[in-house]
Amino acid sequence: MMHIAVCDDEDGQLQVTYQMVRDFLAQRRLPAKVWEFSSGRELLNTVAEVGAFDLYILDIVMPDMTGIDLGLELRKTDKDGAIIYLTTSPDFALASYQARAFFYLLKPVSRQTLFDLLDEAVGALTKRQEEAIQVRTRNGTVRLLLDSLLYAELKNRAVRYYLRDGTSVDSMTMSGSFREAVSPLLEDERFILCGASFVVNLYHIKMVVKSGVVLSDGRSLGLPKSACAALRTAWSDYWLEGGRKL
Repeated sequence: MMHIAVCDDEDGQLQVTYQMVRDFLAQRRLPAKVWEFSSGRELLNTVAEVGAFDLYILDIVMPDMTGIDLGLELRKTDKDGAIIYLTTSPDFALASYQARAFFYLLKPVSRQTLFDLLDEAVGALTKRQEEAIQVRTRNGTVRLLLDSLLYAELKNRAVRYYLRDGTSVDSMTMSGSFREAVSPLLEDERFILCGASFVVNLYHIKMVVKSGVVLSDGRSLGLPKSACAALRTAWSDYWLEGGRKL
């Protein structure tokens, strides 16, 4: 069952969005629970008590805490929940990608527009949670969820896959090139080849710096300087497009 949070300080708009989400779920016959919040603090307190949501639909212009600040706070503990921003102002579009928003919509939002976006969000969440690759190791074949994979690198003629839980998996010795070995990853638009020996998951990049990237778990990954400029562009494009290539 999905858990969806709707947050808006204007009660009338909160009820409109809440009802549209309920109607969408009923029409698609999707099992889910929808929660209503009138402030960012209230939402954060609930996340601390019951855990993260699968999808957040957030107003941006709110007192005490803006939707952008709320999104950044959520990302400290929830790297995976999809965020959809609703706002009356287009001025926050660039800022929204800092919170890795799935999409950004201007109010008033039509029923059909929201339904189409929710279809895309639900599909992307399902795809992200289920897609995996098979890796041959010395101990047998291991199934790695793409969502759990931070990056992969060339290591002693093998591919080492680094996972979100802090563990890593080494493949069997490669018979071809690194690019050929990681080609299943490169078929997914979340992953980008950096130089000759790294593949990075764009979804899990927190910051691109001159010498590499900072990942969502806080670790820093040094990359060839020649690869960083192209990576920065790809990462920015990914989130400016809503991070929908999940």
